[in-house]
Amino acid sequence: MSMMPTGDKGQRYEVSATGYPLKDEPCIIGWVDQIDGAKRMALSIAKAPGCVSWTIRDRWNKTPEWPGGKYTQMVGAGGLR
Repeated sequence: MSMMPTGDKGQRYEVSATGYPLKDEPCIIGWVDQIDGAKRMALSIAKAPGCVSWTIRDRWNKTPEWPGGKYTQMVGAGGLR
């Protein structure tokens, strides 16, 4: 018996955005297996109209740099840009 959710292909990083595509709502944009891909996805979605913040979640590990396994960046601020 597999414990992985249906459709999960083992991608480690989850990218979410708030304000795009639904106004004032957080939405999962996608999943990738490499941090570089997650950064590219997050920086691309940050350019979308209405996007006010984005989050990269490490689904496998919690680290001191990313408490709770999440890194959140407000659009227009520093960070990965």
